[in-house]
Amino acid sequence: MVGPAKRQFNRRQIGNSLATLAIPDRILRHPKIAVVAFVLATLVLSLGIVRVQFVNQFERDLPEDDPILRTNRRFEEIFGERDLLMMALVNDEGIYNRKTLTKLLAITREVEGVQGVIPGSVKSLCTVKNIRSEESGLDVAPFFEEAPLTDEEALRVRELTESNFMSCGRLVSSDGTAVALRASLVPGHNVAKLHKQMRAIADRYSGPERIFVTGDTLVDYEVTSSMRKDVAILFPISLLLVVGILIPAFRRIDSVVVPSVAVLATVAATLGLMGYTGMPVTVVGSILPVVIVAVVSAYGIHVVNAFGHELAKGAGRPHCLRGALGTVSGPVAISALTSAIGFGSLVTFKIRSIHDFGLILAFAITFGLISSLVFIPAAFALIPFGSVRAGRARRSRLADWLIVNLYERVQKRGKTYAFAAAVGFVLAIVATTRLKVGLEPAKFFPEGHPTRKSLDVFNRKLGGSTCFNLMVEADEREGIIEPSLLRKMDEFQEFAKAQEHVGYATSFVDIMRRLDSALGESEGDTMGLPVDKAQAAQYLLLYSMSGDPSDFEDIVDYDYQRAKMIIMLNTYDDAEHQTLYQRLREKASEIFGGAARVEFGGRAMILIGQDRYIVTGKILNIICSVVIVWLVCTLYFRSFSGGLLSIIPLCVSTVYTFGVMGLTGMRLNIATAMTTGIAVGVGVDFAVHYIHRFREEYQRTGCEEQAVRNTLMTAGKGIVFNTVSVSCGFLIFLGSRFQALRDFGWLIALTMLTCAAGTLLFLPPLIRIVRPYFIYKEEPEFKVRALSFLPLRIPVENEELVSGIQRRISLGLRRISHYF
Repeated sequence: MVGPAKRQFNRRQIGNSLATLAIPDRILRHPKIAVVAFVLATLVLSLGIVRVQFVNQFERDLPEDDPILRTNRRFEEIFGERDLLMMALVNDEGIYNRKTLTKLLAITREVEGVQGVIPGSVKSLCTVKNIRSEESGLDVAPFFEEAPLTDEEALRVRELTESNFMSCGRLVSSDGTAVALRASLVPGHNVAKLHKQMRAIADRYSGPERIFVTGDTLVDYEVTSSMRKDVAILFPISLLLVVGILIPAFRRIDSVVVPSVAVLATVAATLGLMGYTGMPVTVVGSILPVVIVAVVSAYGIHVVNAFGHELAKGAGRPHCLRGALGTVSGPVAISALTSAIGFGSLVTFKIRSIHDFGLILAFAITFGLISSLVFIPAAFALIPFGSVRAGRARRSRLADWLIVNLYERVQKRGKTYAFAAAVGFVLAIVATTRLKVGLEPAKFFPEGHPTRKSLDVFNRKLGGSTCFNLMVEADEREGIIEPSLLRKMDEFQEFAKAQEHVGYATSFVDIMRRLDSALGESEGDTMGLPVDKAQAAQYLLLYSMSGDPSDFEDIVDYDYQRAKMIIMLNTYDDAEHQTLYQRLREKASEIFGGAARVEFGGRAMILIGQDRYIVTGKILNIICSVVIVWLVCTLYFRSFSGGLLSIIPLCVSTVYTFGVMGLTGMRLNIATAMTTGIAVGVGVDFAVHYIHRFREEYQRTGCEEQAVRNTLMTAGKGIVFNTVSVSCGFLIFLGSRFQALRDFGWLIALTMLTCAAGTLLFLPPLIRIVRPYFIYKEEPEFKVRALSFLPLRIPVENEELVSGIQRRISLGLRRISHYF
């Protein structure tokens, strides 16, 4: 009996991580060295915080070789495409009055001098050329260049504007209550300084007109700036919440302060590493400190909980520390490994902000593991303790009562709960089919936010706030001014304008139609376009005599081989963008055929590209994370069934989460896409700790009921504390002003709650049904009664040979069963 028992003990020791064998003695022999080394490492890493940069550009999120980015760069090279600054003056009484137009002129001149604005790029009624016919030829001049002195002059501006289809509904709203100003920005400009200057201009000129400022660059800046403010508030609150949960849970100051210091050290070291490596903090990365608090605190809670359990036995401090580490270091290490894998699996996303978030969070998990298994026990070894039993006796029994009562209810009504869970699982799968993909950046901001108001004004009154850019490329020089191609462009443009959510569409065709109208050359059904290439060339020549040919450089290239069409969209919903893009692409193929090459670009395409990568990345993320975590757990438990049992609560919880998203209309986007990676990282921790502890208790007591109860009172209690602390940590995001962060917070909390419920309520009976060998050590009886499947004829009288083969087959099957 001694020999087998010893071999069994050695196998279990080998099954545990190396940390279980080596860490306790080394730390407890030299706790001062461990603490000093940890503090020094934290200080060195945290010095990099001063180098951290905050960046938020949707274009940066796409891979460098993405076709959409390549197309947008071509637009920049050919048409000088730049980020736009947009400003709107709104006067409910109408903008065609002396004071409002004078104010527009003053703002236009002031914006031209703003640092970061390309000189001469400001477009408003004061600068945009109006093409009119005069007796002497074409008159090409702005709608007004000097401040109107009388209301009659202001009304003259109105007549000129409303007679030009290129300005009405674009530069000025159709109802005459809003006027727009647009300017191109220098690449790499100081966005913070630009934002400050534009807000100052808007504040200075407001009243009675309302002034709204926006643009993709400013929207990105506002998102980053506002999220930084949110996290600056939410991070300390999340830390205080965790502390507030630890105090009633452990009722000891040291059991609260030490894990909190470990979490803070992890946050500082992680942010410092980002500074050293040049990894910027993006919209996604801004939530990193809160996520670290919520996740890493779980490891410290397990260690402190195990330490408290050992203290309650009344043993000495060194023995308690060794016992606690011997109990939890293996499960904590494997949980941290699977967590790092879960977060690291986010690298399957080609969206760079999610990719970087996964990498840096994997580092945070590793550092958090070190802080939990090295710093916390070393600190406890140095801290003098008072009355251990008295402190332990004061611990709340609420968690004990809750766990036992819930489990007893499930035991009594197991079939009812199982049926309800099965029905809910099926409904969740059905609801998942309703899940939509997409993000509406405007909804990053709360109702009433200045940026959201600005976007709303442009969407309602001035054609839209984002766009598709369409490049039509002819086969040869001057191919764009071929009447046949102009008509195709005009047909496509009219189709685009008729689509829902399109504010307006404009292109080089509008210039040719305006020239044709001003020169009075339209005849028959030519739709106001030149009848031949020579007439088109003549129009351009006449314009060059009165205006500047470079006026068109942003919509047609020098050789007249490529032209740009701008399709303004009055929605920021990229799900609508995707639908519209499909229709436009199909229509472009139908109209242009082989007559010209057509490429789509613009901000809207960036959002569509993100959606595509989110869907493919999410699928790969789920597959990779679940498979890898299953493999790790299988190797740790040396059992295929152990690996499966570890991921079942997580998988079920993930399906429930997606089902809730489908039912509530919540979309899969850049924020919610990370839920699976984070859920894998945190959720599998529960199952691993439960299974590990149950195996130890069962093999120690040999009684199922006692093993379940002991497991629930030890590991189960840690799971409850973890669930509450992690859920509260993520529920902090409900206090954010951004809907995306609020959705992210309660989704993670929901995943944690369902995963904990699955682990504590349904995993125990499932284990009892499956009865895996790695826990119960029960070898099933495999009886081979016939050998008819063998292609050999064995004489009946040779019973010894038959028995030998039967024994070998049975032995082989039993050995295989050890891995289930």
